[in-house]
Amino acid sequence: MRKVILNSDELKEYNNKVINVIPTLTPGTYYFRDFFKGQATSPRIARRLYEDVSDKVFSRVTLVGKISREGYVIS
Repeated sequence: MRKVILNSDELKEYNNKVINVIPTLTPGTYYFRDFFKGQATSPRIARRLYEDVSDKVFSRVTLVGKISREGYVIS
């Protein structure tokens, strides 16, 4: 399956809301919507997070199960 390629606005939002936030999170289980409290979330950005976690881009983040909606474990 081909990876999602974010446009410049999506990539900026992904960096600000996800990439820059992960290092500050305490260990626990998180859901994609936790990164966008009170805001609409982008399915394309959610897919990018899923792909990056599946590809082990983040050393502290793993999937709870097999699909994104089951959540992510931050260790």
